[in-house]
Amino acid sequence: MPSPHYIVSALKHRPTTFSEVLAQEHITRTLKHSLERNRIANAYLFSGSRGTGKTTTARILAKALNCENLQNAEPCNQCPSCLSINKGINIDMLEIDAASNRGIEEMRELRQNARFSPVNGKYKVYIIDEAHMLTKDANNALLKTLEEPPAQSRFILATTEPDKILPTILSRCQCFQFRRIPTQVIVDHLKKIVSLQDHLEVADPTELDRILYHIARTSQGGLRDALGSMDQLLAYCSGKLELAEVEEVLGVIEFDQLERFVRAIIDHNLSDIFLCIEEVINRGKEINWFLKECLQFLRNLAVTKVAVKNTELLDLPEDYCKQLQTLAKRVSLEQILYITDCLWEAERRMHFSLETRLVFEMASIKAAKAGQAVKIEELLKKLSSFTPSASLTTSFAPSSPPPPANDELPILQEAPPSCPPSATMPSDSPQPSQTKNTARQMNVATVAKESPTPEETQTAPLPQSSAVAPTDLLTTSWNQILREIEEKNTFLAGMLEHSIPVELSGDELRISIPSGSNFMFKQLEKPNNRRILAQFVKESFGKTLHVKFETHDAPPTQSEPQTQSPQPPKPQVNMRELLHKVEENPFFSRLQDELPGKIVNIRPE
Repeated sequence: MPSPHYIVSALKHRPTTFSEVLAQEHITRTLKHSLERNRIANAYLFSGSRGTGKTTTARILAKALNCENLQNAEPCNQCPSCLSINKGINIDMLEIDAASNRGIEEMRELRQNARFSPVNGKYKVYIIDEAHMLTKDANNALLKTLEEPPAQSRFILATTEPDKILPTILSRCQCFQFRRIPTQVIVDHLKKIVSLQDHLEVADPTELDRILYHIARTSQGGLRDALGSMDQLLAYCSGKLELAEVEEVLGVIEFDQLERFVRAIIDHNLSDIFLCIEEVINRGKEINWFLKECLQFLRNLAVTKVAVKNTELLDLPEDYCKQLQTLAKRVSLEQILYITDCLWEAERRMHFSLETRLVFEMASIKAAKAGQAVKIEELLKKLSSFTPSASLTTSFAPSSPPPPANDELPILQEAPPSCPPSATMPSDSPQPSQTKNTARQMNVATVAKESPTPEETQTAPLPQSSAVAPTDLLTTSWNQILREIEEKNTFLAGMLEHSIPVELSGDELRISIPSGSNFMFKQLEKPNNRRILAQFVKESFGKTLHVKFETHDAPPTQSEPQTQSPQPPKPQVNMRELLHKVEENPFFSRLQDELPGKIVNIRPE
């Protein structure tokens, strides 16, 4: 029969001194220095996640404040005060659960008791656990006590949600943030406890690290949760721990199963992917939990890939680290990132779908195709080595000119709307070097056998001293400026709708607008509009220009006869013939081999 005096591990192995508190050196060191120098604050606030030692540290501090034989700022645990606090019967230390005593009446009673002197010790210590559960009125009543604290009273507030504490209370407390306990620290502590168990046996001693790792990891940085899981496993296994039983009780996903699933994705083994998912479901595990574990495994795999020697970043047992190192040699970092992105997208979609298994399976198949992806650098390298053997012509007139002598392949480009098809800029005409928008509209690009150097791709700058007539280049530049203005300032674009560029001479740009537009003149001459226009002109031409406005006769209306010069007939384009030429071109065939696809549309201009 079980002993009637059984004590759970969380209470049996509870720290009794500051040095026994795990992974909170930044707090225990501060408190010990305060005790040594007798600089004790009136109120403390201990915050952090569950099981990190907030209440335990508060009790140790209460013992240290009233200890009769304080040694190196550590309580002796032998004097009557320390012993009574350990047993929970000290009348000078009052521990209040704010979750059940959260009203204003309890705080009023606390205020009245705080005025009395301690019975045996030096201080009366009040520990308020779960302080964020206090009501608004109770907080205001406590605030009054903290504003004018009695000299013989000290207050310690503990909470897991410090953001719910009133800022006025926070400002009157010394605040300490308790950290989550690292997994390896919990594992080492559990080893000590296991060594103290007389009736505990491990079926396979080599599996002890894995068993303790699973216990520590499921506790999520809380030592109390880890000790509770240990007691549960001891009761289930009857004193004999086995890895399979531990994984079943804790509901964890086996590391080997995660490694097998990720390996199947890397090896493009779709059959094994479906088998792994089926096994997870048959064992009663949730797909969402399995997905989270896979993402954590991929994180560890990426860390192993980029920092193979820094195993402390993994926080894993040694044999798990070796498995990751072996797997990392078979996969690239880009593939790991692609698989992670696929699973992240699946996690988002699973929140809005009832068929979580289907979403996860399809995402796994997509991730398995990551090995077939081609890097951009490799693709560009292959394309740069292509040499076109035949040319595509951009002319659709009945008689086409012969192909270029240097066997170049012109690329079809969309001509600017302001330029007719017959008026094409010569390749050796001057162009502004800084005009990014103009170069994008007027550039005629070709694909040669070898890629041109940066010096060859630069265009000649505009002459600074000579004037530039209203050529197609200047008109195109001005039309591009108008389009950019229309996107950001529709009013100014409306004022310039019928404007025409006349001449660019030195640092002066002459713009003509229809005569009789006095309102337009007044608006365009306003400093604000001039400043905006000058900024767009500077971005387009690469330098600051003075814009001068003049007038011109308005175009004839529809009622007035308008004589136009005869335009050459637009050549007819046989799209079927053009498509046939493109498909038969050897260069396009090789390009299609590297970039699988089909021609959707051809737009000759």
